[in-house]
Amino acid sequence: MAYDFIGQALWLHGGEGKSDFWRYDIESSTWTQQILASEPTSTNGGHAMVFDEQRHALWLYGGKGSLTNGEKLWKFDIANMTWSEQTHALNKPVGRKNHAMVYDFHEQMLWMFGGRMSNGNYVLENTCRYDIQTSTWRTWALDPEPPKRYSHAMAYDSESRAVWLHGGEHTAKFDDLWKLDVQTKTWSEQTPGLPKPSARRNAVIIYDPIGHRLWLHGGLTDGGRIDDLWRYDIQMVSWTEETVLTSKPMARYSHVCVYDFMRQDLWLHGGWAGPYQSRQDFWKFTVPAPNTTTTLGSASSVSATTTTSSSATISGTILTSTTFTSTATLTPVAMALGTATSSTTLSTTSTATVTATATATRSSISSTTSSTWTTWNVSVTFTSAVAAGDSRSPGHHTSITSLTRSTTTQSSTRSSQTQTSTSLAPHVILGDNTAKVPLEQGTASLVASLSCAAALAIMVLAWKARKMRKINGRVTPEADGQYSLTDPLDFIRYLREADVRLVRLSYLLELQQKRRPWPRRQEAESVVLDSGETALVAASELNHLAHPDKGRRFFTACGKLIHFGSVSHCWESMQHPDPWKFQLDQTISRFHHMEGDRSQVWLFIDFMSLFQYPRSEAQNQSFLKALQGMHVLYAHELVKVEVLDELTPMDVQSAQKDCLVAVYNDANKRVEEIPAAALKLNHVPYDQRGWCQAEQEWASLRETFAKRVPMPPNLFSNCMDSCRFTHRNDSALVKELQEKIFLQKAQETTKLNLQLPDDQVPVLCAALPYFGNLDVVIIRDTKLGCEGARRIVESGSRHIHLDACQLGDEEALAIADALETTTGVDQLTLRHTQISSLGVEALRAATKIFGAVCINLDEQKISGGVAQSVGPTSSMETTDTLRNASFVSVETPPSPPPRFPILLRASRWTKHLSPSPALR
Repeated sequence: MAYDFIGQALWLHGGEGKSDFWRYDIESSTWTQQILASEPTSTNGGHAMVFDEQRHALWLYGGKGSLTNGEKLWKFDIANMTWSEQTHALNKPVGRKNHAMVYDFHEQMLWMFGGRMSNGNYVLENTCRYDIQTSTWRTWALDPEPPKRYSHAMAYDSESRAVWLHGGEHTAKFDDLWKLDVQTKTWSEQTPGLPKPSARRNAVIIYDPIGHRLWLHGGLTDGGRIDDLWRYDIQMVSWTEETVLTSKPMARYSHVCVYDFMRQDLWLHGGWAGPYQSRQDFWKFTVPAPNTTTTLGSASSVSATTTTSSSATISGTILTSTTFTSTATLTPVAMALGTATSSTTLSTTSTATVTATATATRSSISSTTSSTWTTWNVSVTFTSAVAAGDSRSPGHHTSITSLTRSTTTQSSTRSSQTQTSTSLAPHVILGDNTAKVPLEQGTASLVASLSCAAALAIMVLAWKARKMRKINGRVTPEADGQYSLTDPLDFIRYLREADVRLVRLSYLLELQQKRRPWPRRQEAESVVLDSGETALVAASELNHLAHPDKGRRFFTACGKLIHFGSVSHCWESMQHPDPWKFQLDQTISRFHHMEGDRSQVWLFIDFMSLFQYPRSEAQNQSFLKALQGMHVLYAHELVKVEVLDELTPMDVQSAQKDCLVAVYNDANKRVEEIPAAALKLNHVPYDQRGWCQAEQEWASLRETFAKRVPMPPNLFSNCMDSCRFTHRNDSALVKELQEKIFLQKAQETTKLNLQLPDDQVPVLCAALPYFGNLDVVIIRDTKLGCEGARRIVESGSRHIHLDACQLGDEEALAIADALETTTGVDQLTLRHTQISSLGVEALRAATKIFGAVCINLDEQKISGGVAQSVGPTSSMETTDTLRNASFVSVETPPSPPPRFPILLRASRWTKHLSPSPALR
């Protein structure tokens, strides 16, 4: 199973005796089986699959089956929903199963270790690496290296740039832990003390980048299957078994588990509960916040008392008797538990403060431990509940307009620290439930003076207004005469209305076999293939496409999956775009892997898809209609775009100088064959051609831009002024189209995933103000500078992840300035930075303005005015934020759940009951 944070989905392939493919939509909590034309073969268990965020793809290697099938590497293109075998990979390792594989996004590598040969007769031990950019495998026999094994668990640590390996089996089960430094290619065995997990195989291990720790669950020991959950602190080099008091998954092995860093949850599925007892249950583990730490001084013997207090102030209209409880809990390591609870009941309009204080003491700390870090678990919870036996009907509601919690933590060996009060979002308690729905900003003060019914109505209207802004905050394409770039049906509508005829890839294969160049649309319309199909897709076929489940897939009447593509290329002569058939060969090489026994590829190639000169009046109307929506063919999410930016090499031209090309002869008013040498050639490079640049620009307007950002209209207009057009008046049309499509796409886009060269950062800064509905922005390995960092924070995105973006104190100050005037950011993750204490203080001060933003800075938390220091400089350092407490929200119509419903954190398992894949 793999976690796709770009698409907010989980992907599951195969399992014991299975080769099915499933997608779990995290936001809608639904599983959907993916029925595709071509899929990996013989991977029914024992394979490994990882997510590649750079390409928005999945990589799958090995599995049960024949020796040949076990060495196959497959790539799944998520945007185009296609599997392709990487047959061009060099230096393939031996086929295997029960191995482990991880993805290194820094170097774009796959790392693999161990496993068994696919026939099960030999256990492997070498370290293998696949370079995705060069399609090359390499195998090392490193020294030292973990002993040969299979059914072990591996995870990639993005902070340390390391691969972690645990357990497995060969002649016996292993309990060792190994670390591979991927930069130096050096293995080292880790030797944490006791306690530690028992020897096991078929467990799962997950890296948690927020806490910089590993999570290990389940597996098969010599004593049988187990259900334990362990946490490995990488900095402390220590294992801790997690105590889960709530329900949890039954003991199992050979299951799958991934980490959702957006929500900080573990997702677990399937496995074996015993011989012939496979599971199909699905669980989520709410990962607790990293432990807080304190130092107790340097004296040889000291006594320390630590106290934490929680208070909550409530005011508003109370129509139903409600009990409010504040609980403070302090659990130091090797020290007595301290806990306290205080409650009050409100039955009328009133204001009250509820305070609870917990104290725990540890004495006579020896000098041998006084200089070490001692772990403290500090948790503060605030709950409310309607009084039992309340006679009022569920239609009555309680409105809380002010709910403020402050927490004080102190140690007797240091001066006390009081955390800045954090205001919780106003909530409404519905009837006798504890459902809580945040009010839209700006309505809280109004609610206080209104009746409860009016308050509820305003809350619902505010939520609906926000929903309309975030999801439907644009003009409906149909209402504006446009075409949506995300709706598959709109793409088909454009093809029909503009009379665009797509070309079958099978026709290109026949042309290649016969060494014939592309014909014009007018001549291609009458061509019938050897299979009996027409060369061009008929309009009647578009009318009869099947579109099941309103997804992104279309099927022909005979059940074949359709892949749509567009080709952006140069016209190498005035009369014909590809006289030497070089682009024909390139197009086939780019799309051939997408066609299978149960799939077809339909392509837009302008020379064959649109009517060419000379055109009749009706043909000219069709041509102009197509031009007005040309961007749809390159910017729609349904279409795979291939850019052919290379002109035909001179040696290819020379070898075919006498070949004949069918072109229209204006003098004779007919199509005639002439030698390629007689054509009027055009040697202008791709990047200097106006239409080519426009097509490439439109193609970059997809949700994941990778290494290119679409230019806003003013920059694009300046660029077009320096490009060449065969017909100069085309420049105005291209500019108009680009402006329309840019503005439309900018409003539809919710996610950006970028890795930019330096010259693209100014373009990003200019483009971001147009993107009004961003929810997630992820940028890696990009030198943003102060302006780039500031613009990203001001973009309005709720979740921002900046990794290895060369952020220092100057950039931190720019981010802090932006946070002081920006209310939209919920979570800001800054990783691999050079930010010192100066920048940390600026960020901490900025979080006090609005309080809701949670900052993860190089695995340290800065949240709601509370920061975890960079070093051990204070008596008590705490990461006590909302995610340390425990709300249980019960969904009560008509109040919708928030997009990310986990408001407060508790260490617990939650079973998900949505329909899930079958037993495996």
